[in-house]
Amino acid sequence: MSADPRVTAATWLSEEWVAATADVAGSALATLFRPGSTDEPGSTDRPGSTDRPGSTDQRGRTSVGLTVIGMPGGEIRYHRIVEDGRVTGGGPGAGAAPDVVFTATADDSRAMAKGELDPSVAFMQGRLKTAGDTGLVLAVLAGWSSPKGRKACAHLARMTVF
Repeated sequence: MSADPRVTAATWLSEEWVAATADVAGSALATLFRPGSTDEPGSTDRPGSTDRPGSTDQRGRTSVGLTVIGMPGGEIRYHRIVEDGRVTGGGPGAGAAPDVVFTATADDSRAMAKGELDPSVAFMQGRLKTAGDTGLVLAVLAGWSSPKGRKACAHLARMTVF
């Protein structure tokens, strides 16, 4: 469990977990998607940035879907919405027309959530499937592998009961 008293542990992939992790995941996604938030000064090549043609709708909105397959009750889907570099929504379910979707088995998803498997490695090994905007896929993978992304993942793991 996290040392942060505002954070309570929730069972991995439960509706409570999706809701409880929204703020932490939102903060991580926002830093990944906010222009100039990477180690590259002045970078605007991030999802949710209206400076990146083709990655967002006309409102500067990006939807990221996540699907976990091979769960006992069937697949589990959840999503996050990024608008103009800020996470503004998301929750259980696929969401409406995601711009990019990441899909992995339960075992690989659990390993990524625990920080035992780097999502970029899983992608290169064909264990993390993607659909949608290739530029967004690469931006999210780069963000997950960044120091900020790893720190956010470690925080999520501490607040998760696996």
